[in-house]
Amino acid sequence: MLTLNRYQLKKWGHYMPHLYDNEKTIDWKSPKRGATRLVYRKVYDKAHDLHLHLKPKIKRSCGEDSKEYQYILDVINFCEQQGIVRFEQELKSEFLQRQGLNYWGLMKEADIMKLQDEFLKLDEQLKVTAIDYESIAEALIRVGVCNNTRSANITAMHAMDWKAGRIFNGSERSYKTHRARLRKIGLDIAIPFKEDRHCLTIVKRKEAIIVNKSPEIPTWYKMPSHLRLVA
Repeated sequence: MLTLNRYQLKKWGHYMPHLYDNEKTIDWKSPKRGATRLVYRKVYDKAHDLHLHLKPKIKRSCGEDSKEYQYILDVINFCEQQGIVRFEQELKSEFLQRQGLNYWGLMKEADIMKLQDEFLKLDEQLKVTAIDYESIAEALIRVGVCNNTRSANITAMHAMDWKAGRIFNGSERSYKTHRARLRKIGLDIAIPFKEDRHCLTIVKRKEAIIVNKSPEIPTWYKMPSHLRLVA
């Protein structure tokens, strides 16, 4: 499932990134006014957008058993599998007037494409933030060493004491129990703690961001046919 909150985005000019509550859309707005006066930019999860808006319309007009409805489901599944996101820009009237782009036929397409190309380079500003950390107690429960929070917390306290420099009595039964538990997650309290070698924060999961700007279009996909060249 694609969630855009995993990407730490930089501000665009003086506009700040705003993540929607559903974590499917990010746009850029003025931190003071909460809106945009010149250019409105947003990036959103395309599969979610199709599921929310187009899918219900096709279902009502064509029915669930129609080939049109099945086609939409295929497109949604493809977008989900590929992680397709849509980049949109709305150039406001004031911006078009400032740039001399408000008269069709008296402006060059290259001027618009320059703005679009700059926007599409947004992924170059992405940073990997999809790293999940867990506490020692959480790790002990996850691997099955402890079956309840209380016992996991007691063992975790031994790890904290170990970090603080406590010298344990190796003959104590409780020490042996907690040491055996901690070794299951890669910590050995029999070895003196060293800041440059040991860490009590455990990384559970990491994800890398791979950007593919040209995904392979499936053979069953129907290209738009309503666009025509004009003189």
